[in-house]
Amino acid sequence: MFVLSVAPEKAPDKPEFVEIEYRSGDPVALNGEKLPPFDLLARLNKIAGAHGVGRADIVENRYVA
Repeated sequence: MFVLSVAPEKAPDKPEFVEIEYRSGDPVALNGEKLPPFDLLARLNKIAGAHGVGRADIVENRYVA
């Protein structure tokens, strides 16, 4: 997950707005550009990662018997 996103302190201070177009409940375009599903998701992941989205710091401690 740390490969796909930047640290929050390195993320831009300004938001980036995206517009997703749907057809019959399926996303078909990003910011007016029609894209196949894989490319649309890859582009969204890149945008989100540039803004530090997707980072989590979790420590788990559990006993499994």
